[in-house]
This record gives sequence, structure tokens and C-alpha cells, in this order.
Amino acid sequence: MKKLLISVFLIIITIGSSFAQDSIPEPAKKKKQSFLTDTRHWTIEIPVWIPGFRGEFAYGDVELEGEDGNDLTPENPIEKPDFGDAFKRLFKSKGNLNFLFVTSISYTNKKFYSELDLFSGTVGADLLFRFNNKELVSASVHSDLFRLNGGCQIYERPVFSEKARYNLFAYGGIRLQNFKLTSDLDRIGKTLKVDPLWIEPVLGVRNELSFNYWQLVAQADMGSFGIDDKFSYMLNLHAFYRISNLLSFKLGWNAWYVKYYDRFEDESLRLKVHLAGPAGALVFNF
Repeated sequence: MKKLLISVFLIIITIGSSFAQDSIPEPAKKKKQSFLTDTRHWTIEIPVWIPGFRGEFAYGDVELEGEDGNDLTPENPIEKPDFGDAFKRLFKSKGNLNFLFVTSISYTNKKFYSELDLFSGTVGADLLFRFNNKELVSASVHSDLFRLNGGCQIYERPVFSEKARYNLFAYGGIRLQNFKLTSDLDRIGKTLKVDPLWIEPVLGVRNELSFNYWQLVAQADMGSFGIDDKFSYMLNLHAFYRISNLLSFKLGWNAWYVKYYDRFEDESLRLKVHLAGPAGALVFNF
């Protein structure tokens, strides 16, 4: 009898424990958050971008060329800046390159992707430019970029024994670009001031590789497509790490290239600008 009571008691405890576990409401269970299981689609970023700069400008009979991190001399050609130029800017005591993203907002689900971002920045007046390949002058370049994209998923599959997921999106949109170039060329009375603004169509692709708390993103888009001697592209390579349900951290690299030709106030205007450097952001997920 005693053994029977003990057996019945153990059975009751086992059944009760199972029932108690099954009766826990689903929201109360701790859900492992990762980029594979995340149901939060909106992100708002507080980003910063510190690129190296190289620019060539021709307006009427004025030609300016300059680049970040070098003391130019008229007889030496401008060399293509290497990746180290952007990092030099972080440690120079006399910083004059102050680019930063103002904001970035995106929405992503399994079938749709959209993004709005804009940044603004200035190459300060203590950056030297070559003037008509004869003398050095100071110039200031202010840039603004607004980009609005929307697209859809064209490919998706599990990878690495289904421990990760790869998504490919194709998107289109518009990009608004604005450059403000000013320089006191002869430091007496000759001043250069141009302020072109234009809007161009954009096509691009976005690759996402998600696993656990990490997501790798490679994104590239192209604008104007060489029509009327206008062309631009932007490359974004980023790694995201999920810190919590709400917060992620992003670190990566951005590159932006612009080639532009048009007439501005009855003068021929040509621009070539290349910006590339490290970027980071705090990302809020909703």
C-alpha cells in the first residue's frame, strides 16, 4: 500500500509539472532574439561616416583639384587616395573633414525592402586645392545627399546547414545630390561659388546574410548611368551585431563616387568626387 501511494504521488507530481509548463503563456516564455527569428522590421540609425576625400572641379576657366591628407605641389599629379587617408583623419589634430549621416530609416521584411537616408558634411577651408595646376588655394566643399529606395526580394535560401539565411533584394529609387564649392582664388577679388543640385534615378541590389546575432550586408547602387556625362555609385559594406531586442551596433565601410557635367550660370561645370571611409552607427529596432 505504501509503495502504491508513493507511485501515485510521483505520477501526480509528474502530471502536474507537465501541465504547469504547458500552461505558461507563450509571451512569458523567454524568446531568443536573433536576426533569424526577429519580427522587428523598422530600424532607425544614429550613424557617422568619416571618409577620405578626393575631388576635381572645373568651372569655366577655373580648375581645382584636391585630396585629403596630402600637401599638394603643382608639379606632382594627384594620386588616388588609399584607405589609410580616412583613418588619418581620425587622428589629425587639425581636422577639417566633417562628414556625418544625419539619419537612416529602413523597413525590411521577407519580401520588401525600403530605405531613406541622408547625410551632410563639409571639407573645411584649410584643405589645399591645386588651382589651374599653377598655385595652391584653400577651398571649402559642402555636400548633401538624400537617397530613397524601395525594392523586393528576388532570392532567398537557408545556408550553412540552415544555421544562416541569405536574402537578395533588388531596388530602385531616387538620389538627390548637392555640392557647394567656394574658394577665394586670388585672395583679393576673384571668388568661386557654385552650388549645383540635381536628382537622378537609382538602381541597386542588397545582399543580406543573417545568423544568430550577426547580419552582414553588402549593398550597391548606381545612378544616372552615364547619361549626359552624369554617373554615380554608392557602396555600403556593414556588419550588424544585435545587442538586445531594441538595440544593434553597426560597423562598416561606405564609398561614394560622383561624376557630373552640366552648365551652371552659363558656364561649363565638371565635378568628380570620391569619398570612402569607415562608418558606424547605433541602430534601434522596432
